[in-house]
Amino acid sequence: MKKFIVMIALAAVVFLPMMAQADYVKLRELSVNPYANVTIYAGALGNVSTQAGYYNVQVDYDNSLPYDGPTFASFCVDPAYSSTSWTTYDLRVIPEGSRYEAAAWVVAQNWTGNNIPAAQIAVWELVWDWGEAAPDFANGNFRYTAAANTNYATYAPLATAIFNSAKTNMGAGFDQSAYSLAVSPPTGTFFGVSYQDYIVPNPVPIPGAVWLLGSGLLGLVAVRRRRK
Repeated sequence: MKKFIVMIALAAVVFLPMMAQADYVKLRELSVNPYANVTIYAGALGNVSTQAGYYNVQVDYDNSLPYDGPTFASFCVDPAYSSTSWTTYDLRVIPEGSRYEAAAWVVAQNWTGNNIPAAQIAVWELVWDWGEAAPDFANGNFRYTAAANTNYATYAPLATAIFNSAKTNMGAGFDQSAYSLAVSPPTGTFFGVSYQDYIVPNPVPIPGAVWLLGSGLLGLVAVRRRRK
């Protein structure tokens, strides 16, 4: 019993600092795959030839050396360039009913084939031109046109369908609290500044029952020491 109590106490020493930390993480982009080459109008960046697809990012949630962590297939939501080096990001809560909830809904789906590039195009349109009732790829802050893209006929109809599905389904029981907006830099505005922002899953917390058990057993340790 004594050994078990000591093990619980040591586990608490290891994990309690993780509870107290701020929501700063380290993040890096590993690749964009699968993808399609597209030319888009991206606000301050102007016309950009880029890749529409799954942005595979690695997130170190405890923000401590050596950096490591799980890899996620996500979509970018920011007209900026990516960082392939470990960079400090801030995890922001995604407000209900926001453009980022719509983007999170898209990220949460398991897209395949041509729907993957189309989903990224839909996310760009959702986030950068949120006020639109229907997608307008020819105007606004984000543009993806037939004149600039030979694959327009392939991806535009799919992106339109995904855009409409996100608008409809984001409020139909979708829980955006499972995701965060990963923002760089951690201070200041998070639209069009520094590196790309992403939608990423939140880390899975240690179950509350485990913490309660640990706290109770730590109390037993303290009582045992006082009796000695």
